[in-house]
Amino acid sequence: MERRCKTTRYVPFITNSSVYGKDAMKLRQQLARIIQQEVPDHVKLQNGLIEAMTNVAHHAYPPDFQEKSPLKEPSWWMTASFDSKHDRLNVIFFDHGLGIPKSLPKTNAEYVKSLLGLIDNDGEMIRAATQVGRTSTKNKFRGKGLPQIIEYGQFSEGSTVTIRSNRGVYILTKKDGHQADKVYNVEKSLQGTLIEWQINL
Repeated sequence: MERRCKTTRYVPFITNSSVYGKDAMKLRQQLARIIQQEVPDHVKLQNGLIEAMTNVAHHAYPPDFQEKSPLKEPSWWMTASFDSKHDRLNVIFFDHGLGIPKSLPKTNAEYVKSLLGLIDNDGEMIRAATQVGRTSTKNKFRGKGLPQIIEYGQFSEGSTVTIRSNRGVYILTKKDGHQADKVYNVEKSLQGTLIEWQINL
């Protein structure tokens, strides 16, 4: 049963350690019950969640990192909420893995070499990762990376997608029909990656 809090209603956390499309569908269906209609552009939402799962499975928990991690499995968690007062959806996906700023050099070494001066800037590394539209294997069946994840965050005017990874924060907003982004860094590392879609209905 969904939890209630004033004008905001929540769906329970879903967690797994593999890429499982039915989990993305389950979250979408639970969210649809809360807003009492189909989730707008739900195919892009499901694709974004599945791509996030794929990134976790292939990049977030490499063997040398997992050996030091307290987690026994390469897990991820996701949840969602609906604020009826502001007619706004929030979808959150989190993993406790290596982080985008550290995994990008491992998966796209040649691309990272061109980012002179940015390698120690986690926020800029996240921004750079959004420009990489393929995985390190160059296999088109392995997903499209962050571009597919951020696509749903451009659903409507004022909607945003925020990616926090290690010390970096990247925010992409749809403003006046165009994309506007910003990056910054925080002092303390998140020690993982958190993706938040905020969608105005």
